[in-house]
Amino acid sequence: MSVLYVKQKVMTVTEEFTVLDEKKKPKFFVKGNLLGKKKLSVFSDEKRKEEIAEIKEQHFLGDTVYDIHIHGKKVATMKAKKSKTKPEFKVTGLHWEIKGTLFEDDFKITKMLENIATIHKEKISMGDSYKVKIAKDENDLAAVLLVLAIDAAVFDE
Repeated sequence: MSVLYVKQKVMTVTEEFTVLDEKKKPKFFVKGNLLGKKKLSVFSDEKRKEEIAEIKEQHFLGDTVYDIHIHGKKVATMKAKKSKTKPEFKVTGLHWEIKGTLFEDDFKITKMLENIATIHKEKISMGDSYKVKIAKDENDLAAVLLVLAIDAAVFDE
């Protein structure tokens, strides 16, 4: 099991996040684009030499869709529908389910009742900040990508 912290940088021109490990050491770096369709790129180093994953946002008939790519391969799509109390998410590709409510700022990712990750949004922080507990280390990157997609779908206005 691993614990990661996804922290949004504030006072930046573009959307940026740093993902920290349990010891609060940087693990991933995330940067958004300035123009056009929303895209978040994930890098394993601070100099952003090699993109290891990305999220591309698209809009279809009132729904927002996030295509999730790892090492250039599309691994999942998350469709998000906003509501006033309970957002709805459908994840295809990984066959993961996301449940949560806006009032609690907590989300759970499961696959056929098996816990994949729990996500808790910190209520008081500069920028958006999440604590993510992931059951299996091999799901770290995919879980972080879903956290970023949830943030974009629910908390970006």
